[in-house]
Amino acid sequence: MRKLLFTFLGLFVCLTITFAQSKGKEYKAIEFNVEQKDGIVQVIWSSSAHSANGFFTLERSQDGVNFSPFKGAFITAGRKKNIKYSEVDFRPYSVSYYRIKQTDEDGDYLYSMVKKVELDEEGFASVFPNPDKKDEIQVAISLDDMIGVDVMIMDLKGKEAYSIVLPGPTNDRPLSIDISEFDEGNYIVKVNTEDGRYAYSEQISITK
Repeated sequence: MRKLLFTFLGLFVCLTITFAQSKGKEYKAIEFNVEQKDGIVQVIWSSSAHSANGFFTLERSQDGVNFSPFKGAFITAGRKKNIKYSEVDFRPYSVSYYRIKQTDEDGDYLYSMVKKVELDEEGFASVFPNPDKKDEIQVAISLDDMIGVDVMIMDLKGKEAYSIVLPGPTNDRPLSIDISEFDEGNYIVKVNTEDGRYAYSEQISITK
């Protein structure tokens, strides 16, 4: 709060003016990195702005827009600067977005840049034979977790031709799908786990 004195028409007028002042906190960029291996994501970060910090929160999103807290809080008060923090996401989405929210003891906060991670789909699902000249195709789905799996076949216009929900992966017993009634042409086979972690799609060609 500051008081300024003005002279107006020979009279002394005392005005009290409130100035919004910076708290003098210097926030530098949060060093932030993500690593993905074998379906697991490790998040590593550090910050040089610890003078009045309270905690970090790791946030996650499926679309890069709507984030929600994933892990927190990592207490920073009284710690040295540039300490590395890390957290592991054992069940990431097929495409995940991460960011760090840094909150100080007064409730002020800032965000890190957003990092995107796409899981390696190789080995998760496969369709054979392709192209197909027989009356059926096989869909193999390999996962360690027993989670529901949606399998769908649609034409290139998006019209659904086949759909089934499996209680879990097929592993060593591929799913057989009868395509004898399908018209000739190109189709898309989509395989998605119900928890959103894995997604696979492949175009197949059916000839008679």
